[in-house]
Amino acid sequence: MCRRSTDSSAAACEVAQGRIPPPLPTICRAGGPKDIGRIELGSSGAVPVCNSDTIRLGSEPKLGYGARTEPSGTTACLSEEFGVTCIDEAGRHGFFLARDTFVTF
Repeated sequence: MCRRSTDSSAAACEVAQGRIPPPLPTICRAGGPKDIGRIELGSSGAVPVCNSDTIRLGSEPKLGYGARTEPSGTTACLSEEFGVTCIDEAGRHGFFLARDTFVTF
């Protein structure tokens, strides 16, 4: 599930299943969740989040596989069977998120 800001280049996507162990132990705060469930993209880049909350509201429209969102600000996302990719074209930052894996760039 992804959510994009309507007035900036921010986007966030999270997995319902298949949370990811952090590649570095310092990513998750002590005493909090121990795995990554969301990636947030802002003007400074993509950041993995060890979350216990959710950005789901329950009424999100589905983006079919192979479909691309209309750009919101400078950010657009592409849904594919194996995951979702979001890119901030202005900052040239982005991420790929799927069950059990993610990449930030």
